[in-house]
Amino acid sequence: MLSPSDFSNFFRPQFIFLISKPSACTLNNTCKESSPPRKPDSPSNPLRVLMEQLEKKEIRFTIGSGDELCRRAQMELRQKLPNLTQPECNRIGLALTLDLKKKSHLVSPNFNPNILYPKDEICFSFDQKGAVRFSYNSPSHHLKGSANLNIRPIDSQNIQNAVTYELGQLKKEIKRAPQFTQKIKNSPIKDYFETIYSRSSTPERQLLSESRYTGYALETEENDALFERLKASGEIARLERFGWKQGPAFIVLGASQTLLMLSKSREGRIAIRKYTLSTGLGGVNGKGDRGTPPGMARLVFQYNGIRGKKAIERAGMGAEFKEGQVARRRIASVNESGKPATMSTRVLQLQSLEPSNARFQQGAYFAHGTNRERTLGEAASDGCLRFSNLDIVEIAHLIGGEGALVDIRDDLPPVPTRRSKPSLQQRESLLSNEKPVVSEAASLILPENDRRFVASIEAKIWPNLDELEARDPLGPRLISIAELKSLLTQEEQDFIDRLLAIDPKTLGIQVPKVPSIEVPRNQLVGLSSSLPHSLEDSVRYPMTPQARAAFLAMRTACAAATKEWINPSSAYRSDGYQLALFITNLNKNNFDLKKTASRVTFPGYSEHGSIRNGNMAMDLQTESAHGDAFLRSQSYTWLTKHAAEYGFSLSYPENNPTGIDFEPWHWRFDRKRWEAQLEKNNPTREDIYRFIVSQSPLDKAVEFTHQPREIIARQLANALVDAMHSNQIPITDVTLAICLAQIEREGEFLLDPPIPNPVKMYNRYKNKALTDIRSRLRQISPHAETVVMPIVLNQVIPRYEKVYRDKIYACKTERDLERILTNIVADLRADKKISSLFSIPFIGDNLRAEFEKGIQILEDPIKRVGMMQVDVDKALSIARAQGKEITRPQMRETLYSLEGNLQYGLNLLAIPIKAYLTDDKGAVECVFADYNAGEFASRNAAVQDYLNTLLRTHDPSFPNLVLDGDLLSYKEARVPNSTLSNSEKAFIQFGKAYKISSLTPDQIRKDLLLEKTPEFEQTLTYRSLRETYAKVFHSQPAYARLPEISTDTAEKLGRPNITTDHYVSGSKRRYTLIQSQMRSRT
Repeated sequence: MLSPSDFSNFFRPQFIFLISKPSACTLNNTCKESSPPRKPDSPSNPLRVLMEQLEKKEIRFTIGSGDELCRRAQMELRQKLPNLTQPECNRIGLALTLDLKKKSHLVSPNFNPNILYPKDEICFSFDQKGAVRFSYNSPSHHLKGSANLNIRPIDSQNIQNAVTYELGQLKKEIKRAPQFTQKIKNSPIKDYFETIYSRSSTPERQLLSESRYTGYALETEENDALFERLKASGEIARLERFGWKQGPAFIVLGASQTLLMLSKSREGRIAIRKYTLSTGLGGVNGKGDRGTPPGMARLVFQYNGIRGKKAIERAGMGAEFKEGQVARRRIASVNESGKPATMSTRVLQLQSLEPSNARFQQGAYFAHGTNRERTLGEAASDGCLRFSNLDIVEIAHLIGGEGALVDIRDDLPPVPTRRSKPSLQQRESLLSNEKPVVSEAASLILPENDRRFVASIEAKIWPNLDELEARDPLGPRLISIAELKSLLTQEEQDFIDRLLAIDPKTLGIQVPKVPSIEVPRNQLVGLSSSLPHSLEDSVRYPMTPQARAAFLAMRTACAAATKEWINPSSAYRSDGYQLALFITNLNKNNFDLKKTASRVTFPGYSEHGSIRNGNMAMDLQTESAHGDAFLRSQSYTWLTKHAAEYGFSLSYPENNPTGIDFEPWHWRFDRKRWEAQLEKNNPTREDIYRFIVSQSPLDKAVEFTHQPREIIARQLANALVDAMHSNQIPITDVTLAICLAQIEREGEFLLDPPIPNPVKMYNRYKNKALTDIRSRLRQISPHAETVVMPIVLNQVIPRYEKVYRDKIYACKTERDLERILTNIVADLRADKKISSLFSIPFIGDNLRAEFEKGIQILEDPIKRVGMMQVDVDKALSIARAQGKEITRPQMRETLYSLEGNLQYGLNLLAIPIKAYLTDDKGAVECVFADYNAGEFASRNAAVQDYLNTLLRTHDPSFPNLVLDGDLLSYKEARVPNSTLSNSEKAFIQFGKAYKISSLTPDQIRKDLLLEKTPEFEQTLTYRSLRETYAKVFHSQPAYARLPEISTDTAEKLGRPNITTDHYVSGSKRRYTLIQSQMRSRT
């Protein structure tokens, strides 16, 4: 029985009932109960107890004390109470409706009142026997439901626990509702989905929220283009032959695991929607037991003994269909693991319309929902068509009771092509079949008096080019004609001018002239000497970054197919280098100009000298096939079939009309074709959004920010794509997985990440500042510390800690703690006790200056902030390098914005991505390591590693260097120290040990100042070290390795022994998981 104290407990500040009208009782009418009424003066009548407590003023509406809402509720209760004291009313009469527009201070562990709307209603009805009925109606969230609570024994604690649990469940329902609404917002049956959701039970709603919705309507241009293709291929006519006139018809494409739904309107226009499905494991044309039979069929509502649309739909969400009936149990999840695949939610039978298909006639193939939605997009079923549970509901609702046509095929039939009529010029060339006529104006053999210059020029230029190559591997191939002519006499220069004046067309060479453009050095790059199976000279051939990326991708694919590794034997060549090659080959070909020009094009006409718009030419070879022998290699056969996929094409095939000999090694790169191929294969902005919204780590951001999942995912996807574009990071599966893994690793998709222990972090920063102040005071005077520190420690700090204690305990994020510390610093500067110390004669000014420097540690303690934990100092240096005038506080605010944090974070991430992934120099691990340890830390750690090896080989007693990735020692803000670091001393020792006279201390210092840039790899110090290692050990050293240092995230995490390896393993684990999820979705 409820006691007076129980009623008092109900109305404590942490608890409230929102109660609607009881089912058998209204406010203005008497109750009509079948049970005999209790007398109002009965001691056991809870209403009487309530009235007594109210009259004695022992019950007070203390929820949100002082709130107008509470006063209104109290007045309403007093006004309505007389109507509830009728003898016929034996139910408790707390019938009170609160205005939910006001914040009603619903303080419950699992409930937030802000998620409710004015029309929403929550009802708890109690009777004197302890029966409690909980019901809710939320039109704004499309939710409606009820539950009977059996509470034993009847006491306030049990009732409070039960109500708290129901409120927690309701919170989950309300949290899922907007996510579901957002998911199906573009569905043609959105209202039907909302009706299902509002009428479903809690388990069914959970399935609706978890299920994927893959359907989407094509944009107008894509829709029209696909319709034209369907029409041209005869697919539309095929559907119409089987009776399609209006409404939906379906096409299953097994190759892409796609369902096309064609809806024909009365006007004849066809709209197309796409869905993702899963066909039979044996393929659409599979002849095994687990293949999906091809052909035309009809989808109808029938499953063994169950017939009709209403009977199928009555099963509800997640219902299992088994052995001719709907099983009682429902699937627990749309991604059940360890359980057999089931048919769920809706099931439609495939009835064959083609008598030739015997397998369809058995009636054992269906279209249905599944408990394995993760397999959608791949052939995985036993022959049926699997759909997500949401998709099958939509499809079943749209086809209606009569069914719909479905054509199951592997791919669309090819569109018949018509041979175009050849042009007049083409027909004449086919008829004549003649080679270009050589003009009589030019002789094919070099005149006698000019031959003497060839040998003398050749003898002068090549020693200089060899010397240039020793200093700079790319240098000879970038030399200009003017630089070459500067090495020659006037007569030899005149001969060069006469040679360059010859028009190749007069020799039968029909190639266009290439515009003479001086190519900046920073637009060209070479391959890494550590490239797997690379030849020794691969590093010497300059190429554009786009051509290098395409070549490396093609090289890897070719090696996987043929077990042969292709390498360049030439790439970009300047006009000066082309001239040197032409003169050398002219000498070899007995001064025959035509024969020479057919093998080595005239300077100014070579494809090797053109890099307009990123296009260029490359000569290819393998380790065992060079020149003409390349034609007989497996790599050449593979390239003829697949090179176009990477933007490459054979420039001079057999019988080409240019007059240049067949060159199987000469391939031209087309940047636009390569980028178009990348765009075709790479994820789009919408793909990225769909992937992010499905990520489980996003749950924490949704719970922490109280924002809809779709909004967070959309904002993150847009900001991520924009940041990747602006930082020139190509959007591929690999780079996208790296970026998402790093974002999750650093901030768990939270823009302002939480901190685990704010009090501990505050104490650490405070002690650090006090230690710094103490050391500064000692430098001023021995007595300064004894005078100032007791006042600061015993009077000032405790006073402010008392003021800010509750705020420090309550702060949850980095930004909260930073604001509190900023306020404390402002108060310390204005504190009168501290200000009085600055008036001490002789040392007051020094005290002020040193104290100010010490408390600055508290003002700006957190160095890495935001979603990607971007280093503020590095972000400032990036902004200033870009010419932006920005202060440190402004930069911190920028880094707390989503766009700003990703912009600067991906700028830092782009450096290792381009360093290690573009050129196969390292692994993904090095990208993560460098983001945390600093630019090129992994490359420099490898330098330290083989520097150790070389020095210990020469002198076993030499102490090992710490592989921290820093070749110089640095002050704050990454300013190099003037003192020698251990690595710098080791380089000096290396030069002496291996007798490299050019490695002077000044030269080493000059080169090491570039250690944080890619240009360090072109320095004399770096190249000498690698070349010496290759000579001593007869193998190329590794380009990069993980540095061995403790990371600076340990301070925030409170764990002092986190190493780079530990940090990288966490990022790599996330990267691997994201990669596998991407592959499963595609």
